[in-house]
Amino acid sequence: MSDFTMVGGDAKEIGIPVVDETGAALNLTGYTVRWGLFSMAGAKLLEKSTATSGVAVDTPASGEVLITLAPTDTAGRSGLYRHECEIIDTNSKPSTVLRGLVEIERGYL
Repeated sequence: MSDFTMVGGDAKEIGIPVVDETGAALNLTGYTVRWGLFSMAGAKLLEKSTATSGVAVDTPASGEVLITLAPTDTAGRSGLYRHECEIIDTNSKPSTVLRGLVEIERGYL
């Protein structure tokens, strides 16, 4: 999934499969993973990471990254935003594995 829609103030989990150039799952053992939410102009609004919180790689060999958004992460937000996920390997080499758009719809409750 690169683009997604959600309601502001909802909890959401975003699964991101990371694969190599052959399409096989990339073993993420020892990697740092970062995910960010940005305004359309590029201002960083939110960042999550395996080094801090909000990003999990429970089974590194599967290449599956799980981003967890808490209700407070998007409360009061609505509109179109950008998001991006980056992996940093054990040699400190960064690689962007996903970019897309997020439409946050206004919540009414």
